[in-house]
Amino acid sequence: MSSLDSHQSNAESSQSLIGFRDWLHRGLLCLSAILLATTFPALAAPGTPARIVSLDLCMDWILAHHADPAQVAALSPMHKRYPIQWIEDGWPTHDGTLEQVVELQPDLVLAGEYSALLLRERL
Repeated sequence: MSSLDSHQSNAESSQSLIGFRDWLHRGLLCLSAILLATTFPALAAPGTPARIVSLDLCMDWILAHHADPAQVAALSPMHKRYPIQWIEDGWPTHDGTLEQVVELQPDLVLAGEYSALLLRERL
C-alpha cells in the first residue's frame, strides 16, 4: 500500500468520524429538546397571553383592532397624547415607565422596532 493510498484512507476515516460526530451531536440536541419540552410543558406550548401591554402607537392600533379587550392590560401613553379616531376612549393606559409596565405583570409586551428602545432593553 503506498503512502498516498494510506493518506486517502486516513482522510476518509476521519471524514466518516466527523460525520458520525455531527450526527451524534444533532441527535443529542434533539433528544435534549424533547426531554425539555416534555418536562416543562409550559415552555413547549405557551397559551394565549392573558395580559398584553403596548409600548407605542402602532402596537396600540393592533391591540385595539385585533385583541380581545379583556386581554389588554394597557396601551401606551401615546394614544392619549395623539388622539386618533380609530382608538376609542376607555382603554387602560400606562405612563410609559418601566416600573408601571412591570407592575402590570404582562404576559406579552408589544413594541415596534424603533420605539421605546431603553424601556425594551430593561424589560
